[in-house]
Amino acid sequence: MKQYFAKLDENNIVLDVVHKLDELTTTEIIELLRNEYNHPYWIGIDPNNVFRKNFPSKYWKFDSSKNAFIPPRPYPSWNFDDVQLEWIAPTTKPEENGEQKYYWDDEKYYQTGDGWTLVEPS
Repeated sequence: MKQYFAKLDENNIVLDVVHKLDELTTTEIIELLRNEYNHPYWIGIDPNNVFRKNFPSKYWKFDSSKNAFIPPRPYPSWNFDDVQLEWIAPTTKPEENGEQKYYWDDEKYYQTGDGWTLVEPS
């Protein structure tokens, strides 16, 4: 069975994500990883995102109070939604249809109050 583990630094930032094909328990595999990588901080990851809420990548943070992996803040103006466990733009994204696509521009947000910018067709 494939099991996933996050290698954390002392501040619970994800340094790496590894998987092991093994029939050992999570605790036994973490002990093996500590020895194999000579690194003390490991935590199991639920690949179905049920137990830890999100499947992490490098630089995500494990928040033990929420028992969840939190992605890095994408823009300084965005706020964290403690229910959805994700970063949310301070204004609602316009509805996209067909050719219309929008991207976030933090500088524009601080100048105008709305950071959503229409991608110009090429």
